[in-house]
Amino acid sequence: MIRALTAVAAVRLRWFVITASFFAMCALWAVATPAMSSPDEPSHTIKAVAVARGQLTGTVGPRPTTWMVPGALTMVHVPADYAVVPGLNCYATLPEQPASCMPAVLDDHTTIMEAYTAAGHYPPLYYALVGWPSRLLPADPGILAMRLVSAAVSTAFVVAGLVALRAVRASRIVWWGAISALTPMALFLFSTINPNGLEISAALAAWASSWAVFGARGRIPRHALVIAAVSFAVLANVRGLSPLWALVIVTLSLLGSGRARILWSERRRLVLGSFAYVAVVSLPSVLWSVRYGTLLTGEGLWPAYGDKVLAVTDMVLSLSKQYEQMIGNLGWFDSPVPLLTLLVWTLSLGMLAALALQRRGQVAAKVALGVLFVGVVVGPMLVQLPGAEDAGLVWQGRYTLPIAIGLPLLAAWILAPGDEGEEPTAARLSRGMTAALGGAGALAFYGAARRYAVGASGPYATTEPAWSSNLGFMPAVVLYVIALTIFIVALEGARGPRGLEAPEHVSKAPAPSAGRRPVVEDGPVGARP
Repeated sequence: MIRALTAVAAVRLRWFVITASFFAMCALWAVATPAMSSPDEPSHTIKAVAVARGQLTGTVGPRPTTWMVPGALTMVHVPADYAVVPGLNCYATLPEQPASCMPAVLDDHTTIMEAYTAAGHYPPLYYALVGWPSRLLPADPGILAMRLVSAAVSTAFVVAGLVALRAVRASRIVWWGAISALTPMALFLFSTINPNGLEISAALAAWASSWAVFGARGRIPRHALVIAAVSFAVLANVRGLSPLWALVIVTLSLLGSGRARILWSERRRLVLGSFAYVAVVSLPSVLWSVRYGTLLTGEGLWPAYGDKVLAVTDMVLSLSKQYEQMIGNLGWFDSPVPLLTLLVWTLSLGMLAALALQRRGQVAAKVALGVLFVGVVVGPMLVQLPGAEDAGLVWQGRYTLPIAIGLPLLAAWILAPGDEGEEPTAARLSRGMTAALGGAGALAFYGAARRYAVGASGPYATTEPAWSSNLGFMPAVVLYVIALTIFIVALEGARGPRGLEAPEHVSKAPAPSAGRRPVVEDGPVGARP
């Protein structure tokens, strides 16, 4: 009994360390990058402040007449210190300009004035979750508080996804896939005021929990059902395209589980219920889009794209840029991650895909992997093409991340232990690649901190940066390396029922006799027989 209690306490402590260290990483991103450094962060900040004051919608202005404006601006009324945040990012699109040009935040939280946001048509869920600190705090430090709330919410979904993965795939290979999915761009977005971050983290939890549900033998772990229910409900209501991502994830997760036929014959209610649930939780977002429309773009601003062949050609030529953005082109696309970071992530993704495709069996999962890859490449083209003549080619790589992160996760799912056992080559490579990704991630953080501290061509290390947070330039980098190391080491030890730890509250099933399936009991961590 004492030994069992000690094991449970050790598991809980490990997951507390994983959660705390990941949040610390996100918090350091939030602190070490200046206010309004995330793409469209001024618009999202004003929208969040307005929603926190009950202004779910505002007054929509006319269509833009220039391609430099992404869409019609919505007027809202917010405190003056938040209304003027667009003036803080003087360094945006200027990689040689450190953030030292940023003016002081206006000290006026009582005057209410007009402000304009390009995110007026977005669903209000994300903004309600992160905007409430603006009711309690002025812009300085309210902006940082909203960033930290956004980081905390995304941390909760990421950790929930890791817990769900551990329930059904007990291997270090799974963590290799998960860390590959957590690109520097994803962590940066988690830690700024941007709904794209929540969309990515909720999608990670949705991918993982779907496999935990569809891949479970016997009784489905209760915690996996809860994670799936919450993650899909949130994911479907973050942005206009989020319901589509939810549908794609549940469909490819069913196919990728390799048990679609069995589930259809033996658990048809589960399959039908999953799709029905996604449809129901997507309804608020769909109704919002029907009622308020999507982003109101210009008309005929890109007449050359009336030639669809030219539009498709340009979209194909932009694929490399979109890929770079998924790994990390931070800020306003003026802070690309170091080349070494990009190369390590590319190597990791390529190795995972190659090993998964040469794995024997699991044909359905490989088909799902191929379909997902085609969707990641072609899907943005199909979305952009109808409106290319009016809006231009506006797709950014970060928009694809909610479904793109499924690629390394699914590849790792194929390689990790199941009924066929662990893929030996992947098992040998996983520890080294996880460490390499950690180093590449730390390098990306250093590159971003340096860009804002001294400019892209400034000194590599200095005790007198032109700009730094209260933590300082180099101290923030050191703290990030420490937090990242703790996270990876703690995660490496959390390898589930086939790994180092026995799952909590999971009774060991007796050895299955002929014609009998072992049953996995409810609990925080399920086990695959």
